[in-house]
Parts: sequence; structure tokens; C-alpha cells
Amino acid sequence: MWHDGSVDERRKHARLPVSIPVAVVYPDDTRLDTSCRDLSLGGTFLWAKRSVPFGERVTVSFRLPGFEADTIVASTVRWSTPDGIGVQFDPMGARETAALLALLKA
Repeated sequence: MWHDGSVDERRKHARLPVSIPVAVVYPDDTRLDTSCRDLSLGGTFLWAKRSVPFGERVTVSFRLPGFEADTIVASTVRWSTPDGIGVQFDPMGARETAALLALLKA
């Protein structure tokens, strides 16, 4: 599924333009260290040249403020472009959600 711009109207959470280090692990256990273009409570866009089908499951990890280790979030691919993938996060724990909200408000 290629991004045509219409996805913005369907988002539940506004995305904030940020660039933070992120790792994504694909279903075949390949790991890519990259960064995100934007971030929200519901998901992110990851810079990646590898196309991933809609609905594919990936694992995303990134460092949240106040955490000593990366937060690992199971995610679902919602769209792809030649430059990357948009993913929707699975629900996170209360501490992780609060830290992500603090990061988005900073």
C-alpha cells in the first residue's frame, strides 16, 4: 500500500515532526537502525528503503525520557512508501505511555 496523503485524515493522534534514533526488527529478524520522521502516541514513520506489506508485524524500539533501556513496541505496518513505513503501535504500559506523552509535549 503506497501512501497517498489520505492517511492523515484517519489518524487518531496528531504526529509531531521529530527525528530520534529507532530500531525496527522485521518478521525475518533483520534489524535496521534508522530514525523516525514523526511520532505520535499511536505510531511513527520510519525511514527504511525496505518495502513491508500492509498488516505485517514489526518490532520498534527507541529510548524514552527517564528510561535506561530502549522501549520495545510491537507494531503493525499501516502503509509504505519508497522511503519508509508508517507503523501503528500496539498498546504500551502506563509508564511508557506517560513518557511518550511527555516527549511529545517537550
